[in-house]
Amino acid sequence: MKPQEQLIKKWAIRAVVVYVLFFLLNSWVFTTGNKLDQWLTEFTAASSGKLAKWVIPDQNRISLANQTGGATLYYQNNSYVFVGDGCNARDIFFLYIGFLVSIPLGNTHRKLGYLGFGILLIWVFNIVRVFLLLMVANHMPAFFDFIHKYLFQVSIYILLLVLWHYYLLPFGANKNPSVDLAPQSP
Repeated sequence: MKPQEQLIKKWAIRAVVVYVLFFLLNSWVFTTGNKLDQWLTEFTAASSGKLAKWVIPDQNRISLANQTGGATLYYQNNSYVFVGDGCNARDIFFLYIGFLVSIPLGNTHRKLGYLGFGILLIWVFNIVRVFLLLMVANHMPAFFDFIHKYLFQVSIYILLLVLWHYYLLPFGANKNPSVDLAPQSP
């Protein structure tokens, strides 16, 4: 078996194991209304509120209300964003972690570094996303659904692909000796 085929086989087996583990965790541990989701949702909404208070000069315009299944962030008491447990980026974290854990390339130190950096970046991205959605809800409500459903969905997956790309970059060098990557002289 070629080394590339061994790598793919190893990755596929690990990916199935990781998928089954995350499926079981989602089914039994992280059910609706669990403590992790509540905390993550409240933290995301509160952090987005703090960002809004930092950016918007009149801080009294921002308020937060925690409730069952999420938190609502208000702007000027007339526009709001509901941050539900499905909007806290938990599944994105699982997807990102699952890929890095299952890929059989890189040492533990490199993986831990990318796990920490990637989770932090995804977390910050989600906090900024909620803040921007609050601004869109207040200033351009007609675009809210499009930006929420499409623009930010695509952008988070682009972020994941970029993170994975940079993780895999050192392992993707062309090792085929029959291909010459040096520029040809005229």
